[in-house]
Amino acid sequence: MTNGTSSESTPDEADPWIELLEDAAAIEGEFQDAGWETLFVEPEAVTPVETDDRVGLRAVVSQDQYTAVEDLVGRDDIAFAAVDVYYQTEGQTTFILAVERDDETEHAVLLPLYYDLPDASSVLETALADGHLFVYLDPADEPAETDEDRWVVFSHDEPSLFVDSVADLEE
Repeated sequence: MTNGTSSESTPDEADPWIELLEDAAAIEGEFQDAGWETLFVEPEAVTPVETDDRVGLRAVVSQDQYTAVEDLVGRDDIAFAAVDVYYQTEGQTTFILAVERDDETEHAVLLPLYYDLPDASSVLETALADGHLFVYLDPADEPAETDEDRWVVFSHDEPSLFVDSVADLEE
């Protein structure tokens, strides 16, 4: 990823979130040039979630984007079994691009995420201990669902890919 300077950017400085979105668009273009079908999903908000039923990152997306992802994930011929993770850290905030891939059918979902370390450290510690990080997509114009069948969930067996430094969690 490119190097941002501050989330309180002046016009001459880069905003890390904007940079992430620009990088995501460029990466999406590379996948498309290689013949892949892509879906770019920009969340309206990302929050850590830690309940009895869910531990991970919750990304609130528009209803249209949610439906597109839900339809894609629901197809029998597609299984997102691989992920590329790009990230950069700016202060206490980590900006992430997760590229969920099905290499066999050449489909990719590009999902920009972010978290503030103080808010997400407990979730990340749990994910590292359990060996799984879940990313939950939730439609913005519906109340948060308690029925896990209504959420689109991406599961990651290597949560360390989403953490800049495990040592930061121990501080």
